[in-house]
Amino acid sequence: MHGKESYLVAKGLWGETDASDPKKAAAALYAIQVSCSPAMLKKIIRMTTAQDAWYELESYFGDPALVERDLALTFFKAIIKDDVTEINDLLDHHPQLLNTRMLTIYIPGFRPIDFAILCGRSKILETLVSRFSNNDDDQQKWSDEELKLMVSNALCYAVLDGGEEMINIFDCLTRGRDGLLTEKGPTGGYPVWNAGYSGCKDMITHVYSRTINKLRQDGDGAEAARIIIYAIRFNLHGLIVNQPKPPNDADVRIFISEQLGIKGLYDLKVRHGYNQTILEMLTPMMATVDYNYIRDDEIKNVIINAVKFGITNVLVELIRVNPDILMFIDDMRRNIFLLAVIHRQEKVLSLIYGIGALRKVHFRSTCDKDGNNMLHLAGNSPPQRLIDDIQGPALLLQRELQWFEEVAYVLEPVNRAIKNWDGKTADDLFEENHREMVNQAEKWMKAIAQSSTVVGALIITVMFAALFTVSGGKNQDTGIPLFLHKKAFKVFILSDAIALTASSTSVLIFLGILTSRYSAKDFLTSLPTKFMIALFFLFISIATMMIAFCSATTMILKGQLSIVVPIIVLASIPVAFFLWMQSPVLVTTFWSTYGPGIFDRKMKNWLI
Repeated sequence: MHGKESYLVAKGLWGETDASDPKKAAAALYAIQVSCSPAMLKKIIRMTTAQDAWYELESYFGDPALVERDLALTFFKAIIKDDVTEINDLLDHHPQLLNTRMLTIYIPGFRPIDFAILCGRSKILETLVSRFSNNDDDQQKWSDEELKLMVSNALCYAVLDGGEEMINIFDCLTRGRDGLLTEKGPTGGYPVWNAGYSGCKDMITHVYSRTINKLRQDGDGAEAARIIIYAIRFNLHGLIVNQPKPPNDADVRIFISEQLGIKGLYDLKVRHGYNQTILEMLTPMMATVDYNYIRDDEIKNVIINAVKFGITNVLVELIRVNPDILMFIDDMRRNIFLLAVIHRQEKVLSLIYGIGALRKVHFRSTCDKDGNNMLHLAGNSPPQRLIDDIQGPALLLQRELQWFEEVAYVLEPVNRAIKNWDGKTADDLFEENHREMVNQAEKWMKAIAQSSTVVGALIITVMFAALFTVSGGKNQDTGIPLFLHKKAFKVFILSDAIALTASSTSVLIFLGILTSRYSAKDFLTSLPTKFMIALFFLFISIATMMIAFCSATTMILKGQLSIVVPIIVLASIPVAFFLWMQSPVLVTTFWSTYGPGIFDRKMKNWLI
């Protein structure tokens, strides 16, 4: 307020704020207005007299807290509006705003630089950063360490969002500050890590590229290795093949753990382009890891996850270069083959056939901490992955029986009678853990059999009646059908007979399914075979019934192709729908029952 008093005195207007002379009063009001900053001018712009304007300013400046809050509010609103001119004007008059924090509005505790990032205001951000760097006020000046910390925190906020504006902000914050690329922010992670959460491919690619280039320049291969897993997650495989190699054994273990994490292993399984290159990088590193390190968390998780996801090529290559991995056991004393049974990874279990007789004897006789051998673990409930992948509880139970029988084949017969520490045999565990699955499989099979029996019975009724009410009628004297010598009539009779026979066979087999005892072992071969045959004959009966219908239509509407053809097309729709909906179940059942099997007993020795 003292500055405004001096201004009025210099103009000869001091004491004229309440003057009766309109000209002097107007001049005083104008003098007050031009001496105010834009923020203050907004408060008095509607005042009509110099006295009112003066009292308003006097009451306002009498409360410092209110003044600061109002200035901060104006400042943050200017950031939202992306008004660089107003920002510069406010900072010229009130440089303390550069360090103000919002305590009651917008996001509490944020500085202007943080707020500008959240609003995506790159131009405002450049202004603020330049002000921080060129601030000559000793009271407002930041030390290099404080400025570095503030910009590092702001950088982590920037990469959490995506878009071109945020990429510009990222470049603005890191211009001349490449060291910030490897500084941890308030979230505890590097900017390169936080970029993954932005969901913006452009931001991810930009941040990873700059970070990796920085690490290359610094020769920090170990730190670069830590971010490879993020590159894999976002399909940036091209960043991996040129990755600097870790320089020592400790970094090797970190690299392997990060590279072969859960998500990394899954991606290695579904992609092949760069995978061989990545695997070639891993194998010589793994050869340097001794047995004492294999049970460390870094390596242990790699092996467990490789088994869990069935990545056999990774397991084989790593075991070849470091046979100690074959002897790995987890905290429950489970080796890779016991883990393969738990996670139902048939390709991993099949590796046991390719390790030689001595090792096979050793591995098939091992037990975990609870006294469970391989067959006990096969008697446990299947993982959720298997439940989701297999269609229908009957086929799921069949797969579980196949697993149980295959593991029993691997073990010595005496192992089937061995009890665990709870006093249960493998058969006891299988019955206990699969009781609900057997009930669900029975309900599923009965539901299909009942509905299919109804359909088959209807087809029998229709086809039997159609055989004695032939199209075109009969000769009244001889009883011979009038269309007897026509090809369409012969097709009709043959199709009718096949439909009648096939539907009868289907109904009888489905009745046999309904009257089965439904023991667990029936779902291994007996019930799936009956189900397959019955479903196949039901399809044949439906198809031939529609053929009979089309041939009868052709005889009745001879020469009327404009009518016959659409009818035939419409008649084929039910057959196509039945084939589309039921053929996957039919094919899957046949393949799982009479296919080559999911286990490879003829596997050659892969350790050579």
